[in-house]
Amino acid sequence: MKKTLCLCVILLLFQSYSIFGQDVDSLKKAEILYLLSLEELKNTDVNNSLNLKVTTATKQSIRLAEVPSAMTVITREDIEKYGYTNLTEALARVPEVYTHYNGHNFSADFRGFFSNNTERRVLYLIDGDKLNDRFHFGDFYPDVISDLSNVERIEVIRGAGAALYGNNSVLGVVNIITRKPQDATETNLNVQYSNLKAGSGIPMFTLFHQSFYGKNTQLNLYLNWYGGESRYNTQTNWQNNVGAEQNGIATVHFGTEAYFSADNSTTSDAFFKGNKLPNANIQFSKGAFTFGTYIYTRSATWVWPKDNNTFNHPSNDRTWGTYSSYIDLKPSTGKLSKLNFHSRVNYTINTNKEVADFDLQKSKPRLQNVVFANSYSQDSVANKGQAAFTETNGAFTEYVSSYVLTNALSDSALLANGGGSRFIYHGADKIVSAEFQINPIQKEKWNLLIGANTNIADYNNYQRYTYRNNEFIGWARWGGISASGYTFGAFSQLIYRPSKKITLTAGLRYDYQFIKEVFRQLGGQLRYNATQWKDGQPVAFTPILAENKVANDITPRLAITYELLPNSYIKLLFGQAFRAVPSQEVNRLPLEAGAAQSEKTNNYEIIFTSIIKKKINLSINGFYLRGNQIYQWNPTLNEFNSGSGWNNTGLTVDLHYYHSDRFDCWFNATNYRLNRPSDAYPFMKDKQGIPLANTYRPLESPQSLVKLGASYQIETSKTTISSEMIHNGKIKGLYPARSNADELFYLHTIPSSQSINFIVRQDLTVLNLTNWFLTFRVENLFNSKVLGILPSEAEGSWSESVYEKPHQLPSFGRMFHVRLQAVIK
Repeated sequence: MKKTLCLCVILLLFQSYSIFGQDVDSLKKAEILYLLSLEELKNTDVNNSLNLKVTTATKQSIRLAEVPSAMTVITREDIEKYGYTNLTEALARVPEVYTHYNGHNFSADFRGFFSNNTERRVLYLIDGDKLNDRFHFGDFYPDVISDLSNVERIEVIRGAGAALYGNNSVLGVVNIITRKPQDATETNLNVQYSNLKAGSGIPMFTLFHQSFYGKNTQLNLYLNWYGGESRYNTQTNWQNNVGAEQNGIATVHFGTEAYFSADNSTTSDAFFKGNKLPNANIQFSKGAFTFGTYIYTRSATWVWPKDNNTFNHPSNDRTWGTYSSYIDLKPSTGKLSKLNFHSRVNYTINTNKEVADFDLQKSKPRLQNVVFANSYSQDSVANKGQAAFTETNGAFTEYVSSYVLTNALSDSALLANGGGSRFIYHGADKIVSAEFQINPIQKEKWNLLIGANTNIADYNNYQRYTYRNNEFIGWARWGGISASGYTFGAFSQLIYRPSKKITLTAGLRYDYQFIKEVFRQLGGQLRYNATQWKDGQPVAFTPILAENKVANDITPRLAITYELLPNSYIKLLFGQAFRAVPSQEVNRLPLEAGAAQSEKTNNYEIIFTSIIKKKINLSINGFYLRGNQIYQWNPTLNEFNSGSGWNNTGLTVDLHYYHSDRFDCWFNATNYRLNRPSDAYPFMKDKQGIPLANTYRPLESPQSLVKLGASYQIETSKTTISSEMIHNGKIKGLYPARSNADELFYLHTIPSSQSINFIVRQDLTVLNLTNWFLTFRVENLFNSKVLGILPSEAEGSWSESVYEKPHQLPSFGRMFHVRLQAVIK
């Protein structure tokens, strides 16, 4: 029945395309007008997204049809018509992007690449400013941008962006461009309620205010707060460590939670706690200067059991946050203005907190990882390697928790302090950065852009065990991590137009990462391992410390754009990209590994774009990616190492039809084959340390994606009705099989799935409420079973030889969002 309904909706969408395609009337779209000059308006049909002016692909204004990249733009009109409530929902419509729930956040995986922590290989920007953390892992989850009320458009590059942006831009670049006041003061008030299920719901409140005091003085104020509980029905079973199956309903909390440092205190009253501050983005412009600050956070409950096998466990949560204050200089007059000079100085903090909660039964074995006195036995060589030492004035002493409880592992101690324990990881990456760009040559045939940036970083995370009442027990045996260092990057881009039909774009970037030191620490004290023993006592010690680690990367880009016919272009692209191995991963590598080499990718593409009869945008994109290696956690060996290369071949067809400002529809389909050698996926060696055969295996991602949507406005009632359908192809993946005696891994297949979203937006002018709007969005209208894939590091336990976690995770099922918006002018 559900498949029949899905097919009916698809047929209706295509039927609408056919009927309205016969009408050739065109109306100009307001969201494009301000992007085009008067001269361009005379010669350009603005009823078409390929005529949008975009900046992300070249850092200069260029028509989307001519962009030397595979690129998609989500406009303000798209956001409103389709009711997107966060960045992940908007990215779900983009070709080559697979969005799914991963147990705490909603992820967006580009071009079929899914490994643990894919978020490290897609670069996220807000008004060109980097959101990914800059010196830790490079992570950013798109659903941290949990509201799009102040977003003008989202520019998405699929493919390498390193020649301009450097680190992390391996698989894509997402630039969120916020709204700016045009010529008037305006205030937007939004109230939203999501996940309307019995006994649960998440209210959200948003204030967006723009003040316009003339061309030289403007103010943008954006505040967003949300917090509440959702009901999550697993819809499927998963295995636990004894082969039993679990299912049921979990209570999941989402909300804003901000903090600005990592705390290494051991007293409960000083223990780090987050602040329920709203997300915010404030910009004040005066003349050539813009002063701004923003904070975006998201706290979410773990659904899959975090290091324990109890479903719906209390207080398992993860929080991401990014905070920045900056000063921009962009002169509008004088010599620097003629050179398009732009500079920015930032102070940025990126934060990450994880909490894993254990009941009475699971607490006792887990607390063996706490560093206590006498944590090694002279009679056990195996346990001697577990000992942790610190140094004071040249004397090495076995580390003793500053809060030693002789009965810490007893039932009575656990019961007296909340009935269990918690493992808590929290870190803060603090960066001072500066950047500039300048356009010294601006001629009809030649255009040269150059720029540079630098970051000075300091990172700390602390990993501790507490009772459930937050009373400190001890530091995790392996220790937290501290690091410091800096990065530097410089780029140049040359655009050469030898004729009206040919454009050459060449770019080259150099990046340097210097990790001054990165070390394991116990509450801030450098951790040592004993390396020599005599008469059962340690006599030599080695610090868990790496120093002066350097990564150098040179990344070129070359693109040729040829205009075959008016508004029809063919483009040939080559670009490299890289991900510099950050401090956390350098510290995890064996000491003999030396300076870690950056992950490198070669990206080859051929793209055809065309505007057909001013109504249809067509884009065909073929790509081939080749990567040299991937650094990844290996749970089989309980260590971090690298594997050999990977490759990905794909083809995308993207169509967008514009009938008028009342009706449009779109369709895109992608098919790709991404493979990695089994020695790199993710178990680079077997249990005896022997590399596996170099046999290519599929990666954990859909092999095909099909997406389509349509929107129609009923003029008489001012009602806009929209719908989307997203098809995820089947997923094949390798999984650890340590519970199977004769196998190292096995192949598992997740079936294909389809989901349909339905959106109604009502202009309340019909009720004499001018500039009031009501939006109702239903995700997965028919409650189809949609299974997602978990990160490989979530598969199996790090410390046990059996499964504790699921192989896949279903989506939330049907979800509802209701939003009321009032615009005051």
